[in-house]
Amino acid sequence: MQKIAIESVETKTGKTGKTFYKITDIKGGEFTSFDTALAILKKGDVIDAEIEVSGKYTNIKSFTVLQHIEIPPSEHHLEKVAEGFYSPPAPSDQTYKNRSTAISYSKDLCVAGKIELKDITVYANKFLLFIEANKI
Repeated sequence: MQKIAIESVETKTGKTGKTFYKITDIKGGEFTSFDTALAILKKGDVIDAEIEVSGKYTNIKSFTVLQHIEIPPSEHHLEKVAEGFYSPPAPSDQTYKNRSTAISYSKDLCVAGKIELKDITVYANKFLLFIEANKI
């Protein structure tokens, strides 16, 4: 797993017409993925990603959101993320509600036998990204 501090996320179309995402980190590294959950990430977000190198591409196979920034980050803030000294802004009440809802939904999947216990946080992050992207 590799910690990635997001500089930009671009939506691209491949040669076959399939949509993919090009992620650039604050150190200039470039990553690609077909995972639509990456679409909501923005500058200042931090993810922990499983990386796979395939030819000239560095692909994100799976990821967990470590921090989703709700306000535009300052350059000083991004420098501290890159150095590993990270103090996120205090989340709002709505953020807590969204997180609680996301973990509850993933718990329901686990209880129903659809996912394993070890995958609850992975699915909770995906639910959270969906909830925040769609302002549910």
